[in-house]
Amino acid sequence: LWSNAVKQSPNSPRAHANLAYAYYLQHDLNPAVQEYLLAISLDPKNASFHRDVGYVLLKKGVLETAERHLQIAMFLRPNDPKTHSILGLLYESSGRSDLAEAIYRRALSLNVDSDMIRQGLRRVQQTNNQK
Repeated sequence: LWSNAVKQSPNSPRAHANLAYAYYLQHDLNPAVQEYLLAISLDPKNASFHRDVGYVLLKKGVLETAERHLQIAMFLRPNDPKTHSILGLLYESSGRSDLAEAIYRRALSLNVDSDMIRQGLRRVQQTNNQK
């Protein structure tokens, strides 16, 4: 479906992002990244595209590039709790638990009802308390 949308509208950033998400759901991360990057090339100020490619890159273990896209997303949309929580996960998975705790705290202030953010914050607080 989305590959047809991209063929019909190759200059549509949304079509590329939707195709990227479809690839992600199939655990096909390389084409997901490629499609998100195409979407970003067509709409570089779209915070969601940067956030989403950052998440896929995190899943792939490409942490430096993931962090760069997540930082761009945060610059473009500073109050997005999803971006903050993904960046917290990146910091947590790379052993930067102090940064992760600060980012999770900010994410929780933006979305007080998120159990996922609360769990991430608890994990890094336990790690930080064991130091």
